[in-house]
Amino acid sequence: MLSGILDFLRIRKSFEKMQMNAVAGLIFLWLSGNANLFAFAVFLAYETALITYGYLLNSFEDEKQDRKAGKDFGLGGNKAAAAPFLIILPAFAVALSIAFREAFLFGALGFFLATAYSLRPVRLKERGIYGVVSSSLAQSSMPFLFLSALAGHSVLSAYFAAWLFLRQMAIETEHHISDFENDKKTGVKSIAVLIGKERAGGIMLMSIYLFIALSLAPILLGMQGIALSLSLLFFSAPALSHILRI
Repeated sequence: MLSGILDFLRIRKSFEKMQMNAVAGLIFLWLSGNANLFAFAVFLAYETALITYGYLLNSFEDEKQDRKAGKDFGLGGNKAAAAPFLIILPAFAVALSIAFREAFLFGALGFFLATAYSLRPVRLKERGIYGVVSSSLAQSSMPFLFLSALAGHSVLSAYFAAWLFLRQMAIETEHHISDFENDKKTGVKSIAVLIGKERAGGIMLMSIYLFIALSLAPILLGMQGIALSLSLLFFSAPALSHILRI
């Protein structure tokens, strides 16, 4: 039962995204000399609601296609069971965004993008590059900028937001490429289906190259920068190795 609930709410998938955002957030707070653990706790609550909502809404909207492809996410694919969570999670995140008004813009934008990615008739998922960009922003940059707004923006805010975005862009594009056959069979117009696997692969590789370049950029700042670069690459190694099939 517990395993079914975890699958249904996509907790395991959500955790993979939240883990990297949390690591980047902790490094950001450390480098900023800001040990605001309360802000970090609020950020964790927000990103848990946002990313879980995004996965759940996508499963809700993709139910027919997933069944055609032989996928079934939790509790027998019972859509009715998802409805309360599709209300509770956004309501909780909106309440946090209102309570902490300095982060409201990023909090609201994150949920807007997560909704627009999956929900018809907008459904950016099937609108080429807009899909992977909106999903990447919603799952990485927006949660981080939510934390940054709570703790206080700095030059580092833009750096980590861009770093997380490029990392997620590579992951998202690879996911669409991997699902190419199923998406084509079930009529999902993902970026790989719309522009072809080769061109989608080019976008993925460009994201990886830019991500690695941004990861190595702090080396120019000396020993502290070297430590930062090594940390970022270390925590990203599993995702990179999966994408590149190393």
